[in-house]
Amino acid sequence: MLKWRWDQGRLEYLNYSSLRRIAGCLLRLDGISLRIGDPLRQPLMLATGLPFSPVYYTVWRNYARVFGCALLAAKAKSTLIITDLCRKLADESDDAWEEDDYFTFLMPRFYFPSPVFDGYTSSGKRVFPFCAVLKLLLARQKAGKEPKVTPDEVFGLLIGNEIAGTEPLEFYQGLNDSGYRPRGDEQRQLREMLIFVSQCSFLKWQGTTLFLDLLPGAEDALAYIEEVARPMVKIRKPFEAEEILAIGSVKDALVPAGRAAPQAEFEPDMIITEGKRRAVTHLRIERSPRLRSMFFERLHKPVLCDACKLNAEKKYPWPNSIIEIHHLLPLASGIAVTGRGVALSDLRPICANCHKGIHAYYRLWLRREKKSDFSDFGEASSVYGEAKNLII
Repeated sequence: MLKWRWDQGRLEYLNYSSLRRIAGCLLRLDGISLRIGDPLRQPLMLATGLPFSPVYYTVWRNYARVFGCALLAAKAKSTLIITDLCRKLADESDDAWEEDDYFTFLMPRFYFPSPVFDGYTSSGKRVFPFCAVLKLLLARQKAGKEPKVTPDEVFGLLIGNEIAGTEPLEFYQGLNDSGYRPRGDEQRQLREMLIFVSQCSFLKWQGTTLFLDLLPGAEDALAYIEEVARPMVKIRKPFEAEEILAIGSVKDALVPAGRAAPQAEFEPDMIITEGKRRAVTHLRIERSPRLRSMFFERLHKPVLCDACKLNAEKKYPWPNSIIEIHHLLPLASGIAVTGRGVALSDLRPICANCHKGIHAYYRLWLRREKKSDFSDFGEASSVYGEAKNLII
């Protein structure tokens, strides 16, 4: 039985926004010798703000699995070599990849035994864990069940039954629990693996469960996710570094990756406000049914508009609040993850009028500053505060 392995305790480094900063730094260091000293530490710390501890191990020794699991880089003959995927993540142009582009690229390519871990072999059975999980969720969706899965179910239904992820979708509807349960650190590794992939817009981690999160009637999105769940089975390279570079090649990426999965029609004025296709990802986040449920469960009642303080439940005494979710950093990637799951600290409850008004203010501010995007979360938060203070 192949173990499903992950680089546990590294979620902060495997956060998509962190990976983009890491990719930008590795791009500048491509080809550097790793033979002497610790040449990655200072540049990576400056680029990401992360500690890369402990200092008595080199960064490559302690974080090579982060770079490998994320398909960013490999070491060959003591030299750092980055992947095509790393170059894509480091791209800051208007045509840069988004969060979904990255995860829908990685999911059908990552497999066990992985070249990232000990025990890699270029022959024998392969297991595509993300594809297996996606197919189980899709099978439940098609059967009219709630599309969710827990780590215990992954162990019992997928790992214990030695599911490879290459089986047809119908096969997953008849799986029986094998009775296999995690041993040692397997539970934590799998949990963090599922939290990592939940950064994709159509997946959400809540509590101890991974959900397939789609708006009603999203048939196009379901068809696309089925395509993502189809493993990229290719002849393997004999050496680990060669294989990581081959898996990270973007030549055979779904075209265009992650952009063929619309979940709903989006308001034209909101798209124009953002000025980029990245707005679509942003709006998917704000309209995610699962995320909305998670977010409002954590708020005190009654929920007031964060901008104008409207008590929508009092003004509109319908069963469900009409308050919307505002994502402070609209042009960024999606929702960050922590050890508990999604981090909701950059979301705000807001009424529809203020929501449109603040998006319009974002557009005016960016145009005035001659910028196409906010530099970071702090800048976006500051501009949001300016907009709030100007609301009469």
